[in-house]
Amino acid sequence: MRNLTEQNIITLTKNDVAELLKEKNLLEFNREIKMQHVKKMKESIATLGVLRLPVLAKLNYCEGQLAIADMQHGLTAIESMMGANDTIQAIVKECDSKREVVDLVAKLNTTSKGWNDRDYLNCWVEFGLENEFYGNYTQLLSRLKNTNLSIGLLIDIYTSDKDGFKNGALQFSNPKKSMIVSNFCAYFKAKDFPSFQLTGLSQFLLRNNLSPRELSSFKLRINKMNENHLLPKHRDDFRNLLSVIYQEDSKEFSNRFRA
Repeated sequence: MRNLTEQNIITLTKNDVAELLKEKNLLEFNREIKMQHVKKMKESIATLGVLRLPVLAKLNYCEGQLAIADMQHGLTAIESMMGANDTIQAIVKECDSKREVVDLVAKLNTTSKGWNDRDYLNCWVEFGLENEFYGNYTQLLSRLKNTNLSIGLLIDIYTSDKDGFKNGALQFSNPKKSMIVSNFCAYFKAKDFPSFQLTGLSQFLLRNNLSPRELSSFKLRINKMNENHLLPKHRDDFRNLLSVIYQEDSKEFSNRFRA
């Protein structure tokens, strides 16, 4: 019979924790510490105590160095509350490669506080050239920096495999078309279109192959509908309208604006 709670546990002193929290010892893709979150952790610990143990990665590929894999904010809070003689226990997980560390941290964050899309993007960019899809992540990061679109919408536009993005295997479905779609959406984002409309636009354009001429005409029609306050405020109504105004001939579309 297995003991499912059995773990490799070590005891840390205040000095040990302080050493782990030095920037040089933090994982390069997980260095951001948000003090607002640390404050909330301190309040929780003061009220309830430490309810789960920190997790450290033992970097066997780096002379056995220990690095925080989970509870970075919690350890920051705990270190500030520890006395000189206080100790805390931590779980240690063996990692034989940087890839194993990334997988460990990602899984731990998925089951606890959770990484957002930007965390995954930053992680795989920092992971570097050892990942064969590194170039795709740097391209997505560059696109994010040069557009007003959210990272979630960009991911939806550029790839159909969200799990692949999270797991370090970001592949672009159709880079050329994705660039056209993202530019189109960025244009309307600048006009303060809400997120549900931008998502609807991106999904419509990804499903349909519009020629440059059709795309230009489609943009003009959406602009005119917007200027006349005729765009629906409900998601499904807006998406249905896109199909309708795309298929209407010039006369049918013009009739919309007759008194």
